[in-house]
Amino acid sequence: MVVLTAVITYLAAHAVFVQLNDLLRGDIKLHNEVVTGQADRSAAGYTIYYLLLSWVAGGSTSPEAVRVASETLLASAMAAKAVVTLLITRVATRTLWPSLAVTAFLMVYVPVDLTLSPEMYFGRLMGSIWHNSTTVVLIPVSMLLFFVAVTFLVADAPGRAYWIAAPALIVLDGLLKPNYLLALLPALALLTGMVMLRRRRTTRTWLSTAPPVGRFLAMALPAAVLLVTQYVLAYQDGGVAYTNGIRPFATWSLLASYVPGGIPVVLLETFLLPALVTVLLWRQARRSAYVLGAWLVAGIATAQFAIFAEFTASGALLTHGNWSWGGDVAVYVLYTAVAILWVRHSALLPLWARALVYVVAATYLASGVIYLVHLVTPDGPGYH
Repeated sequence: MVVLTAVITYLAAHAVFVQLNDLLRGDIKLHNEVVTGQADRSAAGYTIYYLLLSWVAGGSTSPEAVRVASETLLASAMAAKAVVTLLITRVATRTLWPSLAVTAFLMVYVPVDLTLSPEMYFGRLMGSIWHNSTTVVLIPVSMLLFFVAVTFLVADAPGRAYWIAAPALIVLDGLLKPNYLLALLPALALLTGMVMLRRRRTTRTWLSTAPPVGRFLAMALPAAVLLVTQYVLAYQDGGVAYTNGIRPFATWSLLASYVPGGIPVVLLETFLLPALVTVLLWRQARRSAYVLGAWLVAGIATAQFAIFAEFTASGALLTHGNWSWGGDVAVYVLYTAVAILWVRHSALLPLWARALVYVVAATYLASGVIYLVHLVTPDGPGYH
């Protein structure tokens, strides 16, 4: 079933990316041009995506070869996203068909478009990212990283494999794109504190709190070195010509202007479904380190998008929205953690509660289908 999921996802995603390249939509063409030498390479120091794309293209700088390579690489990343989602869900729930249903839903959904605005992407946080190459490649690694890192922190005695896998995934995730890592690290620090307090209450000794601190440092130290190095490469020595600073809601409010009601409506649309499930299953949710951790990461990533902005040396605001990418990834991880909670415990709820969740989920799924149609339709109003 895993192989079949990978093949079906690859073929469907490949068709979408071919169409996106034909329509010149999203950041894919721009990222391709970095490899072909047609675009500025000054920002390439923050990600290894361009090295991966060049490798898949066989080292060619031909626009056509790089285009074909991008379609192959991105479709493979989508297949990896589906496989990782399926495997994590199946291991956590010990079910097959519900896990397949969750995977299919998560691959398509977007936050329900309550306002029916013509632009379904701008200003929103959503895990169904198709138009940004680096984020497409990042999501499956971030998914695996989150669940490995949380297990590493909370397990009584994690095996040696976790001591290798968690720091390795931290480094790989940051090398692909640092946005998710910037939100994950403070969330893991908070989660470590929660684990320490729980151990302290159970054992009544602070000595028992040392193991989670050591595990956190095993992940945080390589991450800190990597993030500092990326910052120097990207912003120093002739790097990008803009900087970051604190300008609360400046970028987000501008991008969310496409949505009637602005940021409050965006937040409602984004978090309605996971919040509903979490509240209905609160007794089980509050005991899950994965659900609490996913909410922490999503909250921190959303706050970063709200607080920080990019601007030129003269102070002009840029509308790239690069602080949103961590939120997009974090929201996908949150939906996965909450979906696992739902599969495991929804039978405890009354019929009306389950029906309510399924109705809301159906609207998210319908929004996702509409969004995909917009993306691949020549005259569609999807992001371009």
